[in-house]
Amino acid sequence: MLITFHLQYAAAFGQTMTIAIDDDTVEMTWSAGDWWHATADVAPGGRYRYRLAQRDGAALEEDGPSRSLPTAPWPMAIVDRWRAPDERRRSRTSALFTRSLASLYPTETEAGGRVTFRVLEPAVRPGSRIVVVGEGAALGNWDPAEGLTLHSAPYPWWEASADLPPDATAYKYVVVDTGGATYWESGPDRLLPPATGSAVVTDDEVRGLPGWRGAGVAVPVFALRSDRSLGSGQFTDIAPFAEWAAANHLRVIQLLPVNDTVLAHAWQDSYPYNPVSVQALHPLYIDLEAIEGAGIADAIAAAREGLEDLEAIDYVAAMDRKWGLLRAAYLNLGPELDGDDEFAAFVDDEWEWLGPYSAWATLRDRHGSADTTNWGVDAVFDPERIDAMADPGSDDYEDLRFHWFVQFHLRRQLIAAADHARSLGVALKGDLPIGVAPQSVDVWTQPELFHVGAQTGAPPDAFAVRGQNWKFPTYNWDRMAEDGYRWWRDRFTALAEYVDVYRIDHVLGFFRIWEVPPESDDGLLGHFRPSLPLSADEVRAAIGTVDIDDLTRPVTTAAHLERVFGRHHETIRRALFSAGEDDLRLVPGVATQRLILRAFDHGLLSDLAEAERAGVCRGLLDIAGDVLLLRDESGFSPRISWQDTEHYRRLSPEQQRGFDAMAIDFFHHRHSAQWEAQGRTTLPVIVDATDLLTCGEDLGMVPELVPQVMRELGLLSLEIERMPKRLGAWIADPAEAPYLSVVSPSTHDTTTLRMWWRDEEEATQRLWNEALGRDGERPTVLSGELAETLIRRQLASEAMLCIIPLTDLFAIDEALRRSDADAERINDPADRHNKWRYRMHLTIDALASAEGFNRRLRRLIAESGR
Repeated sequence: MLITFHLQYAAAFGQTMTIAIDDDTVEMTWSAGDWWHATADVAPGGRYRYRLAQRDGAALEEDGPSRSLPTAPWPMAIVDRWRAPDERRRSRTSALFTRSLASLYPTETEAGGRVTFRVLEPAVRPGSRIVVVGEGAALGNWDPAEGLTLHSAPYPWWEASADLPPDATAYKYVVVDTGGATYWESGPDRLLPPATGSAVVTDDEVRGLPGWRGAGVAVPVFALRSDRSLGSGQFTDIAPFAEWAAANHLRVIQLLPVNDTVLAHAWQDSYPYNPVSVQALHPLYIDLEAIEGAGIADAIAAAREGLEDLEAIDYVAAMDRKWGLLRAAYLNLGPELDGDDEFAAFVDDEWEWLGPYSAWATLRDRHGSADTTNWGVDAVFDPERIDAMADPGSDDYEDLRFHWFVQFHLRRQLIAAADHARSLGVALKGDLPIGVAPQSVDVWTQPELFHVGAQTGAPPDAFAVRGQNWKFPTYNWDRMAEDGYRWWRDRFTALAEYVDVYRIDHVLGFFRIWEVPPESDDGLLGHFRPSLPLSADEVRAAIGTVDIDDLTRPVTTAAHLERVFGRHHETIRRALFSAGEDDLRLVPGVATQRLILRAFDHGLLSDLAEAERAGVCRGLLDIAGDVLLLRDESGFSPRISWQDTEHYRRLSPEQQRGFDAMAIDFFHHRHSAQWEAQGRTTLPVIVDATDLLTCGEDLGMVPELVPQVMRELGLLSLEIERMPKRLGAWIADPAEAPYLSVVSPSTHDTTTLRMWWRDEEEATQRLWNEALGRDGERPTVLSGELAETLIRRQLASEAMLCIIPLTDLFAIDEALRRSDADAERINDPADRHNKWRYRMHLTIDALASAEGFNRRLRRLIAESGR
């Protein structure tokens, strides 16, 4: 069908405009008024985009994705605007608006006129409207009261048609709020070319209108509490919590990861960032009462006794009771599954991951271990073996089908909760862990995608001075690239079923990862992958002639042993060290951190009291980590926090200056091009896999290139007030946060707002005097009024999202919040044995009934303009 394209663009001499329509290229013709036009025979629903050809033959494409040709009604002309680069473009068409907030803007249709106006604008409040005003009666003769009102078509697109004369027409967009106040878009009048027949006019924004800003709340699913709970929060608790959020103008609920993490049926499984499958959901979150016909109502009520009275989660007890009840439900419902078409369709559609996962979970429980090396013939994944186990005549069939049954109901309940939240205009924000468990289904089935044996972690920061070792295998990006990063794309596609916004945990890992060698335990002993190791000649050029091998081995002195181990220093020295008084070396049996831990597991120094023994172990781990250089197969890396090592203290001042310069260059400059190339290769493929609004957790040791790439891709950064990113800054002022960001007073890894105010005296005193402009000494306890003030600072930010942890929101109400502030902390990254057990101290119904608290919360959000 023939259609004429019109594009207004002031080109420079020698430039020409073309249209790429599906597989064809059509040249456009320039005419007066800087209009370009071309007529082409195109198919409905096709894709097109504009390209500017330079005199030298190079082509400049307009920003954003390809445009869509209409399907019906078919216009005779299309009027477009050239799309200049805009870092906000991806976010404006994300699922946050098209799926969640769209429910606040019912789609309307109207009889068509000759000219249809379409504008993309999410930043219009419910109840407000966009009006086209301009020349002529059809556009109100520039009077907003008489102009053409646009309707959601669907939101965030707005549309209306009018019968305009064929002459060139000037117009503008005006936003009229519920009180009748008007906002006229900035810039010159927009123009329509002279045209005949029907036309569709597409504009990308109401110029100058401030971007959409929303408020949200962060809470783990396990922390929710309701009358339906069984020891922890469940997916069905999300729906009433979303109702509370919607009633209080909170548009996003940020969750922690919800994937299955069951490795040992023990407390260690409570860590939500160690998934055993990137597809399977955690059985902890299933609501047994929502499984129709399970026939276990009395057993559920009995199991609930004791668990629901606890202040915090007893993860092991909750999981133990839930597993038993799930087995009972399956026994009752198993015969009915054969005739359940929905269940059969789920198994067929999800088999690619569900089959291996169910076999893995069965073998885990049968062998009493998730360590696949202990599984005999099943240590190596075999697809044919999975098919045999899943055969109805197999002895394994019922065990596998039990896990299908559990995952079927988990997925059903989560998607129902997400759909209910969307219907209220509330988006769920997911959390994508950067790693997977080394014993996971994914590593078992696709070991070639991982560097098995390597460990992922993070360099030291203020919250974990020895760094972190998450023990995840690192990714083999080269192998992943061979199939276009399918593993990642599948993972994001699954996530998009129930979230519209997500957070990439440790987004820096897509540029470079912190890898801890298998013989080490502390994150201090890690290095970057990919990296450009230093040669021996480079090290000597920086610090002169030294024994480089010596700098890679830990060394200590008798005096240091006495400081660390006190009265036990002589015993420890004789048993575990060799060489001279000022050059003590760990003996081979405890020469590395992993060997030290293994020795203590086997009873080393068992005659010491347990507390003393733990202190000695920690002291030995620190000594084993006291090296200046780390060796790998191709060179050397400086140890992070090198100034704290004994080796560094032994260098001369001149050598220290040389080493400082070398190390600073290594960590902050040497790899910039390499890491940027890595990020630009991996992130776009992954982000483009869905239309989700993408946020990146970019805290910690962030290379300068990362924020630039994130902005170009339209990713939101994370801005935490107490964790400034700017060198030399003492605080990250929320007022300085960029629009494409998420601001928050704290995270699940930090102390709560109340704890921070109590514990960080120096920082909060400075905030009290300088940021808040208050005189004198700060109060030692965070009052509800002061908590309001601090949260108001966050909400006032220009950041697109302000997400406040639920515990920090509770802080504004001294009567509602817990008396014990420490009971509200979720995780301590410095504690490798942290138990994830935080739980709301009141039910969701009680929260919804706390009118005084809710009224204050609504006022805070309304005053912020969010």
